[in-house]
Amino acid sequence: PGLISRFSRRIQVLCCLALTLVYGYAWRSGPFTSLDTRGYQELARDLKDLSIDSVPARTPGLPVLLLLTKSEDRPSRWFLWVSLVLYFASVMAIWRVVATSTSEASGLCFLALAVLPPFVQNAARVLTENLAFCCLAFWLVCLVRWKRDRRWKWLTLASLLSGAAALTRPSLQLLGPVTACYVVLLLAAEIKGPGLRFARALAALLLPWALLVPGYGAYYYCRTGYFGLTFWGE
Repeated sequence: PGLISRFSRRIQVLCCLALTLVYGYAWRSGPFTSLDTRGYQELARDLKDLSIDSVPARTPGLPVLLLLTKSEDRPSRWFLWVSLVLYFASVMAIWRVVATSTSEASGLCFLALAVLPPFVQNAARVLTENLAFCCLAFWLVCLVRWKRDRRWKWLTLASLLSGAAALTRPSLQLLGPVTACYVVLLLAAEIKGPGLRFARALAALLLPWALLVPGYGAYYYCRTGYFGLTFWGE
């Protein structure tokens, strides 16, 4: 489409950074915490010290981001900046998918809504919603790219992102296997009988996911005797 071709990646990056600066300075008192934030910070400190002796009630996705932004004790401004960049990068990626898959008008409507404060506000909160959204956004982009060019690297990235989403929001634990079923059914409609393409699809989709999700559960099992991402299995 004409607008997509004119709206180069460099311009997208500049728009993402400009929106990040606007919201970052508008929310000068951010990032904002809630009652659940403390549990993620406690897990972040345990991960930092490698002192996990019991299964926590939180998954490690957000605590890893807290560690990377030095927010395990007190949320830093870096957490806000990184969260805003992740959010707007996800929005730009989805916008391209919507605009190229449906119409430019639909893409512009999505973009206009996604940059409004009610939809951006989760990026300013020390909670899992924004990080999970980013994982799901790029997971969707990878699947769309794979459907277009059938390059297996997109399935591998989609698998890693589904695992990251599960480690952020435990309600997304089955995203990897569901994605694998979808791809296998799609391939089954195109070719007859099982073959190398099925094996490659399953390997690309399940192995990275298994390394992150069951692998993390196995780590807990070795340390505590409990197999799972969290004690509550949320």
